[in-house]
Amino acid sequence: KIFNAKTFSKTSFCGNENLILEVPILSDAEINVYDSSGRIVKNVFKGTLEKGFHQFSLKGKNLSNGIYFIRIIINGSNGEKYNKLHKIVKLN
Repeated sequence: KIFNAKTFSKTSFCGNENLILEVPILSDAEINVYDSSGRIVKNVFKGTLEKGFHQFSLKGKNLSNGIYFIRIIINGSNGEKYNKLHKIVKLN
């Protein structure tokens, strides 16, 4: 793999959680949060990332308690692809 995602530190959260992506080359990326029925409830990021580390924050204050999935899709400028799904539970 050429991409490295340091996802959420735990499987449940109540406030904010951070996601750190290491991108070794110029890449298009999209990070979305889905509810348990598969609907996008939050777009965290969509755009181009330069080489380096990037930090994103998921703010949970507008999300109801429940199970969510964070999908990270990265398409590197060299044709490499990265697609990861992470399950997380929102608790108050």
